[in-house]
Amino acid sequence: MSVDDTRDLQVEIENPVDVYAFEIKLAFESSVIQISDANPDLPGIQVYLGSLFTGQQHFVATNHVDNEARTIDFAVALLGSAEPVSAGGDLITMTVRADSAGTSPLAFTHILLANRDAETITADSTDGTISVETSTTAPPTATSTVTDTATPTSTATAPTTPTSTMTPTATKTPTNTTTLTQTPTATPTTVSPSLNQVLVPLVMKNHVRP
Repeated sequence: MSVDDTRDLQVEIENPVDVYAFEIKLAFESSVIQISDANPDLPGIQVYLGSLFTGQQHFVATNHVDNEARTIDFAVALLGSAEPVSAGGDLITMTVRADSAGTSPLAFTHILLANRDAETITADSTDGTISVETSTTAPPTATSTVTDTATPTSTATAPTTPTSTMTPTATKTPTNTTTLTQTPTATPTTVSPSLNQVLVPLVMKNHVRP
């Protein structure tokens, strides 16, 4: 990413088994990135619910971002007869804005997965890293122009009549213009976070307790 860029990042889960609820807390460096609000109609700053629970009956218990404290806290549970999640996908989507050059972690500080019976499901996690580069503009165009003009004139006159006059004129005007333009390209950095494995991309290797 470059300064002033925005990008959507996902927290993903791999190989989940019967996940009915989860809570995820993340930490980041607010001097490098900020989290943009997913719902301006509500007070505070929120992230988006990922695709795995979207479309099912659910209850969002916590959805809170604190850019000053550099924390994200998101908790949600399915309701009623909704089917537990047993396929990988996105748990959270967040819009990240790059504020200044540097590196920010996107690190898990808390992960909780539970099944329909409120039993804890163990999970491994993989943190992510976001790198932000200074915005660059193309250097000024360099132009080199060479112009060479020669106009010799020779006149010869005999002392007696008849008079002979020779006036050859040679003009040579080559013009060579070279233009160099170089545009550096900032390379975006992808972020890989993890749940049952949970990643940033959140990947979590799901281990069901006996």
